[in-house]
Amino acid sequence: MLKLQQCFAVVALALASRGSAAPSATVAVGSIHMDERVWGRGSVPSLTFTVASGRGPLEKVAAFLYTSETPGAFLSTTFAPQFVGILTAPASVQVIVQRPPERGPEINESSRERFVQGALFDARTGALLSVTNQDYLDIAYSAPPQTVTLDFEREDDLLTPLVNGQDISTPPEFGQLVSLSALQPSIGAHHQGLAIFDTDPSGPNGNSSDLDLLVGLGNALMLQENPGQSVPGIFDLPDDAANGGSMVFDFAPLSFVEKVEPVSIDLIDVDTAGGGVKIFLTDALGRSRVFSVPNGWTRDVHVNGPPGYGTLDLTTLAPQPGFTSTATATSAADFLPGEVVRMEIVELGSGAIDNLVLRREADPFRAGRGASPAGNPGSRVR
Repeated sequence: MLKLQQCFAVVALALASRGSAAPSATVAVGSIHMDERVWGRGSVPSLTFTVASGRGPLEKVAAFLYTSETPGAFLSTTFAPQFVGILTAPASVQVIVQRPPERGPEINESSRERFVQGALFDARTGALLSVTNQDYLDIAYSAPPQTVTLDFEREDDLLTPLVNGQDISTPPEFGQLVSLSALQPSIGAHHQGLAIFDTDPSGPNGNSSDLDLLVGLGNALMLQENPGQSVPGIFDLPDDAANGGSMVFDFAPLSFVEKVEPVSIDLIDVDTAGGGVKIFLTDALGRSRVFSVPNGWTRDVHVNGPPGYGTLDLTTLAPQPGFTSTATATSAADFLPGEVVRMEIVELGSGAIDNLVLRREADPFRAGRGASPAGNPGSRVR
């Protein structure tokens, strides 16, 4: 009974200490590492909570876990902490992660993917000693993931058509599955933002100066070179920016944690005249995967013949040979490919993209959470 009372007292001290401005003199440092990240049928999430000694004398510390749908679980959680135990450094303990407000092991309409973070408190005074690193709890739904292709014929509502020369930004365009924006290059001439380019050789751009973009894929997305809109929102002369810039895809406009896995993308006009392309993927924990596509990876359709574009696999770290060069990739060891929140495509010269393929977790409770569905399994956003 005394031990139980001590536990309740420590919980109260921990809750009271969460708002303190800074940790006290550190005597112990904690860290967490997910052993079983995925919560699904036949599995429950677990982690190892490790305590190492820091400055000062060794003391008993109270370890707690916090879960939240938003980053920084220690400060952002709306749930009571999970008591891990009273530990003396060095120590390591395996913990099954509790998932309030669920009741029982089954995934239900209250289930969310969560950020997980730990904290250590002085077991005698309740003073905050340290906050651990952050990790992530994933859900494996029984249904297969949905596959969506953004081919820029329509917005991601599956209904609203896009036209040649259209100025693209969120808002007003897109915003159901992804938000779109653009960044300027670090040096040199600036572009006019994102725009649609019709790549049909017999289409409205057939006599334009951008013959190297006429690869027959229909609409593509590019960074616009020149201003000028006789019709508001539509560029008069669609033209890719010679000095490049960045296209930014933000996959976190929704009110819950499930994100996407980028699968592949078509890169147009990565020929010998440009500087290549870099693609930066960022996961829910801020870890990165980077694809480097040098110039010469695609043909120039006007000079070398078709196809004039190449499909880059975004799920592999293996080298991907192109026309005269090879694309490579680097990645954080614990990158979460299915939990990407942001993709930045850096054009180091002119060019365009098309057919961005995404996999999205098939959450059967998504509609009940007030979010708009982003298409049926296998849907193509046209």
